[in-house]
Amino acid sequence: MVLLAALVIPHLVWAQRLVVDLKPEHNSYGRNPTLVVWRGVDGAPSSRNRSDCSSFISALWRRAYGYGPDEMRHWLGDPTPRAIDYHSAIAAGNRFQQIERIGDLQPGDLLATRYQRSRPGATGHVMVAADRPMAVDVCSQARCVFRLVVIDSSRSGHGPADTRPGTGGAGKGVIQLQTSRDGRLQGYRWSERSSSRWRVLPEESLLVGRFMR
Repeated sequence: MVLLAALVIPHLVWAQRLVVDLKPEHNSYGRNPTLVVWRGVDGAPSSRNRSDCSSFISALWRRAYGYGPDEMRHWLGDPTPRAIDYHSAIAAGNRFQQIERIGDLQPGDLLATRYQRSRPGATGHVMVAADRPMAVDVCSQARCVFRLVVIDSSRSGHGPADTRPGTGGAGKGVIQLQTSRDGRLQGYRWSERSSSRWRVLPEESLLVGRFMR
């Protein structure tokens, strides 16, 4: 089993702090311009968010580790990386340790998906695990299902218990993960609603990575 490198995960701490402090009127989905600020940091009077999934993650890395545009370009090949760039970094082991089994997934791990077919303006999605996965029920003959609390910035929330009901932006919600019976990650779905469809290969590739500074 892969062990946590540290008990405190800086980017998760900053993500949780933002989500708890955000007010709906200061939270929205978008990228141009991106704005992610924390109340009390650099004199900001309130926490604010305008980001999409990847620009939100990049803002966490900037705040937690000091990664500005030059470092992001050096690391991921672009000063404003997209979901596909994080997915590629996990696949290549580029500052990430890939997590392949559900039992090894820990808070702070990055979940990155890649759309296998091109979509206008989108390459995939990225989320931060905010807790450990929990089994939904006993495994069937073909698969096992787990629920996972995640933090991300998205057009819509993850189910009825999400912190941004009816709006987009940064927030916390619950997705479901699908694995093989031996625990290998296969795919996910957006929420626990029965209407939420499973996203698996060949439609969408899901990788989980643990940031290794």
